[in-house]
Amino acid sequence: MSKSNLLVIFQFVLFAVFAGLMFYLPTQQNFIWRIVALIVMLAGGIIGLVAINMHNSTNKNLPNISPEPQQQSNLVTSGPYRYARHPIYTAVILVALGAAIFHGHILLFALTIVFYAFFSYKSMHEESLLQAVYPDYPAYKEQTGRFFPGIK
Repeated sequence: MSKSNLLVIFQFVLFAVFAGLMFYLPTQQNFIWRIVALIVMLAGGIIGLVAINMHNSTNKNLPNISPEPQQQSNLVTSGPYRYARHPIYTAVILVALGAAIFHGHILLFALTIVFYAFFSYKSMHEESLLQAVYPDYPAYKEQTGRFFPGIK
């Protein structure tokens, strides 16, 4: 099994563990923190939907869940991709953070950190593959943050 396939499997295992903990652990937050959490989750959802739409409108296909680049696709550098090289990963991290805030349990905050570390590792693997397909990727990488503007 390829490294890319293992990363996708591990990603879904993380999602399942996070969802399971959300249902299993008791909630511990007040109303104000839940409003903050909903705002963070909404921001993540909007970023994700806009990024998927931008990829789809540029390439006429949906983004690949695997880190393997789609050979027929162009490098997307506009919309949210102008500010972050991996805005869909940004969206997932923000939604996880918002869910952790909403729920209020330390284990979910810890798992959000694991999400960040995992997507950092997955994106490094993905970027090595993207550089082989898109000659202008190194310049894009140099001027654009990985998940958030200014944070390379």
